[in-house]
Amino acid sequence: MAYIDSGNRRWLGINYWQGKYAAVISFNHTKINCGKFDTIEEAARARDRKALELYGDAAELNFPEEYK
Repeated sequence: MAYIDSGNRRWLGINYWQGKYAAVISFNHTKINCGKFDTIEEAARARDRKALELYGDAAELNFPEEYK
């Protein structure tokens, strides 16, 4: 699983590319791009929304507390 280690926090599905944070997720052996964002938090939330859409309650989230 792709992640960025930022201080004390690991961000699932986030890559830094050309000055932006890219959110990506894999589903059925296919990499899905969720977009590029200015902040790591925006990218993480976009990835979380897509993870919930694809995996439902089994999704691994960056902000699980926001989706209880």
